[in-house]
This record gives sequence, C-alpha cells and structure tokens, in this order.
Amino acid sequence: MGDFMAVLLLCVVCANPSVQNTQQPIWKIVGTLPDKQELDLLQESLETGRKRIEHFFGKPFLNSFEVEVFPDRTVFDQYFAKRWKVPKTQSWMVASGVGDKLTMLSRKVWKTQASEHKPEDEPHYRELIGHELVHVYHGQRNPTGDFEGMDDLGWLVEGLAVYVSGQLDRSHRLAAQDAIRLGKGPRTLANAWSGKYRYGVCGSMVQWIDQKWGRASLDALMKVTRQEDAMKVLEISEKEFLIGWEQFVKMAQQKTIVK
Repeated sequence: MGDFMAVLLLCVVCANPSVQNTQQPIWKIVGTLPDKQELDLLQESLETGRKRIEHFFGKPFLNSFEVEVFPDRTVFDQYFAKRWKVPKTQSWMVASGVGDKLTMLSRKVWKTQASEHKPEDEPHYRELIGHELVHVYHGQRNPTGDFEGMDDLGWLVEGLAVYVSGQLDRSHRLAAQDAIRLGKGPRTLANAWSGKYRYGVCGSMVQWIDQKWGRASLDALMKVTRQEDAMKVLEISEKEFLIGWEQFVKMAQQKTIVK
C-alpha cells in the first residue's frame, strides 16, 4: 500500500497531552499521521463519540481498535481492495468502521476527491466520526465483525449508526418524512438502505425500534446477521414493521406541524 504506509502506532492521549481522559485509551492511530489541526479534531471527535455511544448503550467498547486517516483516495481504495476486494470506492464514501478498525479519507482532500461532504463543516465531521464509531461498537458485538454478507440488514447497520451518532437530529432530521411524502419510502427492508433518503429512513427505523421496543432490543439486534432473525427479536413480520414505521414517521410529522 505504499512506503508511507509503514505503521506508526501512537496512543491518542500520548499524541496530544491536552486531551484529558480518565479511562484508558481504546484506539491507536496507525499509518501516516495527519497534520496537527486534523489530528486534534480527530482526537476530539473520537473521545466525544466514545462518550456518547457508551452513555447511549450503558456499556463500554469490548475491544481496542485502530484508527487510520488516508491522505488521498488512491490509498483509501487500496485499503478497501486489500481487505474486501472492492476495486474502487464511491465518491461519497469517506470513512468506514468495523470491529477492529476505523478509517477516514483525510478531509484535506474532500473538496477534490469526495462528494456530499464539506471539509469546513466540523459538526458534520464529528458526526461522521461518531457514525463510524457506532459501526466499530456494533462490529465488536456482531459475529461477523465487519458485517460481511449482511447487505439485507443495511437498514439496521447504517440506521443504528445514524441514530446513535446524532445524525438523525441534524443532517437527516426530515429525510424519512420527505421520503414518505414523496412516495419514496422503502417497500422492503432490504431496499431501505438505498436512494437519496437512505440515511434518514434507516435512522428513523432504529429510532422507532428504540422507542417502541426499548434499548435492550437494540442490544439484541446488534448480534443478528439475518433479516428473519431481526424480525424474530422484535416478534413482528417485515410487512408489519414497515407499516408501523411509516405510521411512526407520520405521527412525528404531525407533532412537528402542531408545534
């Protein structure tokens, strides 16, 4: 993957003494370090995301993991090709998270090598790191570790990350309502993670589960790898789930209008 990819292990707290953390660090920066400005933002976002996730679930991460920032799209693609045989990443893909590693395309090249992401939007960057951290947390509890073969459960994997990271509160707050209003809502769960409104749609599905079935149901769902097993956890059919979710979104929309 290039000479510059010689591994450099560096404890986050040691890299930035200003970061105060009473807990032992659970991640290590590997590879070529980004400049100080990006490194500081990365460290801050990791710690903020960690606290948010562990507070949400009431449980810590199970294992330590690596964090790597790739300086350009070429080496980002090389990582995906080596690990998952993906020849080329799509332009909107700038980060990934699995049980043992969080990766990020440096925001320094987002303007020229990415779409749908603004490097100057720091809240967006923090949410993105939080999103990938949820994947790491989820991956550490899922038998696959990296969600391989779980395409039909994309709504759950991505929806959980959208919801827990806070993206549903800001970036994708009205997406589910817009999808239903325009007749773009998913007809099957396997297709929920697709199209323009996918983030908000899937995030709102997990929000509905959390509010209707409770936090324990999310703990149980993180362990499943098949669609039918997810429905068994909730004791509901896929058709009933989709009908209930749409009603949930419409009720939320009515409350918004009343306010």
